[in-house]
Amino acid sequence: MEPKTLADIFFTSVTRDSERVIMFKRRGTWENVSSRQYYGYVVSVAHALKQWGIHRGDRVAILSENRPEWMITDFACVCSGIIDVPIYTTLTADQTAYLLQNSGARVVFVSTLEQLRKVESIQSQTSVEKVVVMDDIAEINVIPMWSVLEQASLDHDREFDEAAHNIQLDEIATLIYTSGTTGTSKGVMLSHGNLTSNAVTSTKNFEWADEDLYLSFLPLSHVTARHLDYVCFLHGATVAYCPYFDQLPQMLQEVKPTIRNAMPPPARSGRSLTGRVKWVSATKLKSRAVRFPEVCRGTWPTSSSTPKSARALAEEAASIARAVRRWARTWLNGLPVWAFPSMRATA
Repeated sequence: MEPKTLADIFFTSVTRDSERVIMFKRRGTWENVSSRQYYGYVVSVAHALKQWGIHRGDRVAILSENRPEWMITDFACVCSGIIDVPIYTTLTADQTAYLLQNSGARVVFVSTLEQLRKVESIQSQTSVEKVVVMDDIAEINVIPMWSVLEQASLDHDREFDEAAHNIQLDEIATLIYTSGTTGTSKGVMLSHGNLTSNAVTSTKNFEWADEDLYLSFLPLSHVTARHLDYVCFLHGATVAYCPYFDQLPQMLQEVKPTIRNAMPPPARSGRSLTGRVKWVSATKLKSRAVRFPEVCRGTWPTSSSTPKSARALAEEAASIARAVRRWARTWLNGLPVWAFPSMRATA
């Protein structure tokens, strides 16, 4: 049955019983999380939110770079009828305070000590009652997220499942705030139906394989990156997380993703790992897929190979970007382009 809510996407993912739903780097080592583990993590956070008095319709903020805890928190919220509020880590304390005030968030999940200090400096101006930190940080009046996740059980939770399956497609799933470049930021209310229908319809023409892997590096606070995470969970592709852009080149070499999503600037910064790219032009409500000829070939350098100079890499990236722009102008009439390398396009 076609998913109608984000909770449906979550259950579609975890019922596959995969050994590697997500990957993340912790203490210098890549770790795999299975479907059963992932389900347990989400349920444990949902239970914690309930114990803290957070109920259906309440707001929970997520102030974090891309990392597994981001989407674990998101799924815990949307499967419980809680509205989450993504916040960019690059915002100032005053900007963060406004979003927390305006949304009425009662709990905020933060990634690092830096983000924790930012929230602590403005917490008295907000309705935030609890702060949860993702990094291993020992602080007074702060809840370590991994202390919650370590309580996860591999058994199914009937109460959680029933609540999640009762979510309606017209319920608000998230509040995403505008950039504020043309005035005061405004919270855009997106429903389960909004986000789920986009994930389902935008990739209907794609072919998926068990070994597909997506490296999530664009900010999950933006709907584009979050959309792609939902798409990968829906179709069974493994999601690997890159929290910082300066780690991207190394992580691309390590995980060798078969799927990549990028707007034009990030798209200019890398080479295809497979030599074949499928492109999608995006409108507000739908996408159409077209096949892009092979624009580049090559493999990432190994530890035994001689790395290219920064100048050579920059020239190669610029050459690829020029080819992409020429093709986009020809076939898409200048529409914005999203890139999906190696989505099994056939000749």
